[in-house]
Amino acid sequence: MKPVLGYHEGCLKSHSNRSYHFNLSDTAISFFGGYDSKETVEDVWVLDTEMREWERVEMRGEGPGPLRAHTAVGDERYIFVFGGGSGDESSDELWARDTFEQTWHLFPCSTTSPVPRRAHNSFIYDEHLYVYGGGSGHDALSDLWRIDVSWAALARSKDEPLVWEELQTSGSAPSDMPVPGEEGSPEESKPRAKGCTSATLVGNVLVVLGGQSGRDGDGEGPWGDCWVLNLDDLHWEEKHLNPPIPLASHTATLVGTYLFIFGGNDGSRYCNELNMITKQWETPKIRGHRRRRRGGIRYLIPAW
Repeated sequence: MKPVLGYHEGCLKSHSNRSYHFNLSDTAISFFGGYDSKETVEDVWVLDTEMREWERVEMRGEGPGPLRAHTAVGDERYIFVFGGGSGDESSDELWARDTFEQTWHLFPCSTTSPVPRRAHNSFIYDEHLYVYGGGSGHDALSDLWRIDVSWAALARSKDEPLVWEELQTSGSAPSDMPVPGEEGSPEESKPRAKGCTSATLVGNVLVVLGGQSGRDGDGEGPWGDCWVLNLDDLHWEEKHLNPPIPLASHTATLVGTYLFIFGGNDGSRYCNELNMITKQWETPKIRGHRRRRRGGIRYLIPAW
């Protein structure tokens, strides 16, 4: 029977505490960058979930530099890093970490591309990297972009840039919507511009929860809305949770048919509650000691 990775005080020799993005591949979890309460960093660490050992990876060549509030998603070979920043500046560069060669690659991209951002969401669907929402440092964002990261496209990138495509989505119409074209017709219902959301891919559907505009206490939100985007027809639909729980900088992890929500900020404090979504919010009974309140986290369930 394989060991179960969990929280055991002192069982793992760890690096410094920080907020960061990670990527799961088989039994290894890769961590890159983040903020350790003193500075933004650029180191790479790998956690072996079977051996329960940390290893710092020595990367070769120039990399993206120190980043936080970026995204890192990929497969067994490449982990794609987009956005994030250090200080007040954000990035619009697309990097990939080659986990076989331990090298960084900066991909040339088309001039039409997402604006520099952080606190956004990224995911891979149908061999494309998607980027959604976040903040530019001046405005909250609600745009959706994708770029082909198939093996064929990456091979062609040696001679031609990868091409970003901005996607146009549609929204649900209110039930009392007047005849189209009449003056005063309400707009389609779509998610507001925001960052610090959770975005969970469930088959061909993206589930987006919560989020806010601006930093903690310096903007609108957090909100408790829930939206689903069908990635085949790019149609948004709002799902009304009962009750809504406003959160930002939380995590959402799919386990079977349940979506578990943990941590985040509700506008007045960082939380340590665990909630579960079926067709409504539930608060499962959890034994043991609660973790400290926190936000800006990511959790996952390895497949044993």
